[in-house]
Amino acid sequence: MNSRVRSWWPVAAWAVVVLTLSSIPRFAPPSAGIPHVDKLAHFLEYAVLALLLVRGLSFEPRTRAWPALALVAAAVAAIAVFGALDELHQSAIPGRSTSGWDWLADSGGGVLGAAAGARLWLRRRKARRSHEPV
Repeated sequence: MNSRVRSWWPVAAWAVVVLTLSSIPRFAPPSAGIPHVDKLAHFLEYAVLALLLVRGLSFEPRTRAWPALALVAAAVAAIAVFGALDELHQSAIPGRSTSGWDWLADSGGGVLGAAAGARLWLRRRKARRSHEPV
């Protein structure tokens, strides 16, 4: 498997998980007495997606030289669009609805996940440079 496929398949696989969960009619995560647990679920789903997206971008030849902030901005923008489209998609699923609050949770998770991904990417780049011959 080439490096480009290796870097992007986790993004695609997780996006399929997110879309699969949002396609389940009348789906609600177990609350366990936690108010607004669905927002936490949205936040975490999209944080993972953003982290994987930054990882994919950091391996992509066209974007690997980008500064960390550019990777974060690109990932957050992509997550905001994907989250909005997912919310629209849910409006066609029985028992599901579109929610701006869910989209905000998606986007907030995207910010945190992208920042964490960029931090890991910077650490990896720094380690790689320290192992290069001088």
